[in-house]
Parts: sequence; structure tokens; C-alpha cells
Amino acid sequence: MPYIPHHIQALKPYQSARDLYQGDYLFLDANENCFGALVDSKDLLNSDGTSKIDVSAYPDTDSTALRKVLAPYYGVDIDEMAIFNGSDASIPEIIIAFSDPGDCIAGLDIGFGMFRSFTEMHDRKYTSLPTDENFNLIMTEDGKKEMEKILKKSRVVFLDTPNNPSGNPQSREAIEWLIEKTGEMGALLVIDEAYNGFMDNSDVSSFIKLAPKLSHVFVSRSFSKKWSMAGGRIGGVVGNKDLINTIIKVRIPYHMSAMSQALGVAAVGKKGEMERMCELIKEYRADLAESLNSLQISDADGQAKKALHVYPSQTNFLLVKFPKNSREIFDRLVNEYKIVLRYFGGGDTLAGKDSKLAHCVRITVGTPEQNEKLTNALRKIISNSQS
Repeated sequence: MPYIPHHIQALKPYQSARDLYQGDYLFLDANENCFGALVDSKDLLNSDGTSKIDVSAYPDTDSTALRKVLAPYYGVDIDEMAIFNGSDASIPEIIIAFSDPGDCIAGLDIGFGMFRSFTEMHDRKYTSLPTDENFNLIMTEDGKKEMEKILKKSRVVFLDTPNNPSGNPQSREAIEWLIEKTGEMGALLVIDEAYNGFMDNSDVSSFIKLAPKLSHVFVSRSFSKKWSMAGGRIGGVVGNKDLINTIIKVRIPYHMSAMSQALGVAAVGKKGEMERMCELIKEYRADLAESLNSLQISDADGQAKKALHVYPSQTNFLLVKFPKNSREIFDRLVNEYKIVLRYFGGGDTLAGKDSKLAHCVRITVGTPEQNEKLTNALRKIISNSQS
């Protein structure tokens, strides 16, 4: 057996729900767009049926055609953007380009798991920025002092807003404070806006136009959610030209397939349709939250109370806290109703008893029919578990 570094030995491979459950399941675990594909193979053909791409040739490493249509959409210059094979593919490149092995990388204590995973893969140390019970950065004087201690020793700071898995955006005050402090301390700030298309609060919806004006900020975007292209694997970062020129030094050559690039261009041409889908998903999210909040159980005195706690969301998913028999409810959804959610654990090794995620599940907002199927199943399971 060849040598394997200790930090690699300690890792566990990523496993999706589709690896665990094979068959005709309703997957509401991965935050995919419930409307299905905005573009497909037909968008790779010319009007005469010939292909728009030549797969015998290497693709354009710089994704020039895609950047040309995205730049005006984002309101930035084409040279202030780099495209990656999904926005999560930019994370290891950022870590490699802007830190050394052993350095500290910071991110939210409850946030996108790949920030921590890629940090550990590349032999860096992940440090958590603490949040309150609602997953917001603690902006008291004591909270700021604690964060400053972390920022002083961090090379890169990741901030996903809205947050995955909580669904909440950070306040404008918190984001602007982080921009200021990371600038003072010489750290790179990466603002992950993967879910920006589903936000109601325009005040914190995007910092993408600001990023090129700063010397230390990337804003990342994804095609997986609002563009409904999770299978296309397209994402990117926006920042000033010096930052972009640095990150593309470590980017893998020919990292984006010609097909993905062409589909991305076609998707941007359908931005009106995309925006209509996002507006409908926000309506579905509100309806699903209302339905879940209506489910009731009886307390020890026989009084009716809410069965679930639904956290506010500005994404295409909801974080929901189940009762203490969360594992039973999750398993029955899978086994009896073939509905798969993202389960974070019930005080076990996944989410310890003190974790804010204990007994929580993440539910992708589906179509009205899918949401109704889930709500009806939960109503039956919760009712039966009390009888």
C-alpha cells in the first residue's frame, strides 16, 4: 500500500442520497430546481440539426463565450470573472492560490460543508465563526471581538449567504463588517451567493458588482440552483483582475466541457424564464412553510402545539426541526413513502446533542404536488406516532 497522508486517511468520501437509495424515490434532499431543465441537448444543435460544438477539439479553457454573456448580466467586466466546473470547484483552487498548508481557513460554524471538507483535504485548519440560534453572525461587541481573533489568523474566509443549510442570509451590517475587517487583516473574503435567485430581501441580495472594486473579495455564483443546471456543473467567481489572474494560475486546463459551456450560454439566453421560475419557487416555499407549520402534536398536558419548527428561508429549501423521534420520522418517509430528505442527525454523530442541527432536516422546495405529498405523509406519520 503506498503512503497516504494522515489528513487524507481521516477523510470520508462524499456520498449522495442517490448512492444510498436506488429506485423511484422523491428526492427532496439536494436543493435542485423543482422545474427541471431550463436547457437540454436540443440547445446544442443548430437550426439545421448540426452540432454547435466539436467534441473532438479541446474546449476553451477561458470559457470566453460564456463569460461574454454573463458579464453584462452580472454588471461586471469579462476579465473580472473566472468560470469553474461548478462553483464548489473554485473552493480548492482558492485555498491553493491564497494559503499555504497549515494555514487557517474560516467559515460559518453551520454552513456549506465543502468549505470545511476542501480545507481538510488540502491540509489546512478550519476555524468556525460562531453564529446564534438563528444561524446569524453575532454582531455584539463581544461577538465581534471573538470573530476578530479568528480573522487575524485566517488566510481565507468563506461566507455563504444565504446559508446552506439554514437558508438565512446574513445582514448587510455583518457582511460589510466582514469586508472591512478582512481587508484590514489581509485575508481573502469569499461571499458565496449560490442561492441569490430566491431572495426577497434585495438589500443583501448580491455584492457581485462591488467585488471588482475591492482588492480582497470574491463573489461566487452557481448555475445549479436558479438556472436549474446542477448536472451541467457550471459556476464561477467575480473579483478584481489581480485576484482573477491569480486563481486561474492554479485552475486545471480544459476544466469545463464544451457542452457545459454551450448549455450555459443557452441558459443565459433564457434568463426571463429563469426569473419566472424563481418567483414561483418563492411562492411554493411560502406555501410549503405554511403547510409544515400547520402540523400539530399534543404536549404532555394534551394541548395542541406545532409539531415542527420551520426556519425562515431565502433559498429554494427549508430547514426544519423535527420532534425528538426525528430518525423514526425520516426512516418512515423513506421506507413507507419513498421520500428522501437531507437528515442531519438526532443528537448522534452527525449532529451532536448540542448542535443547532440536531433533529433537523433540509427539505428542497418541490412542485405543489410534491410538497403536498410530503406534507400529507408527515401528517400521517406524526399522527400515528402519537396514537
